[in-house]
Amino acid sequence: MTDRQRQVAQLEKIFNDGARSPFFKRNAKHPMPQDAVPRIAYSDIMDRTLVIRAAPSGEFNSFWDDQSAPVVATYDSIEALVDDGWIVD
Repeated sequence: MTDRQRQVAQLEKIFNDGARSPFFKRNAKHPMPQDAVPRIAYSDIMDRTLVIRAAPSGEFNSFWDDQSAPVVATYDSIEALVDDGWIVD
């Protein structure tokens, strides 16, 4: 299994299970403030909406759900998100 396949499978599991609001490693293609981390809000997981948001760096709640946080990037598929360089952290 390739790294890409592992990332896709991991994100599919997160979306299918509604397990948590995932953190991502920073992506150089999408700059964000130093005091923010890339995440998908829990409501976005439940709605199957692929929106990377700039979450406050001190927020460690597994079910972080601030849909008013700034949007960093949106995608039509998990594959497109992974292909753009996002890696679950």
